[in-house]
Amino acid sequence: MISCDELKEVNEIITLIGHKSKTRVHRTNQAIDVGLARKNLAKNFSTEPKSPVLVIEREYYTRNGSTMFELLTYFRPDLYKYQIELIRT
Repeated sequence: MISCDELKEVNEIITLIGHKSKTRVHRTNQAIDVGLARKNLAKNFSTEPKSPVLVIEREYYTRNGSTMFELLTYFRPDLYKYQIELIRT
């Protein structure tokens, strides 16, 4: 379990996960989807229940492929911008 205080102390969640598990994160999968805010999330987001939210799901793996950690993060789509830079080599 990761506390809110621990999250405030680090810039990268991947560093905290590696520290807590005493194992280095080798790879991560990320999926972005759309969901609906449940009552408690809507309250925290100052929006209405069933309002659209972005859902980011990340799975962290060890070198041998074992799952270390799964993380769900929710964002208000009107306040979050997702941007990727692709460089051709």
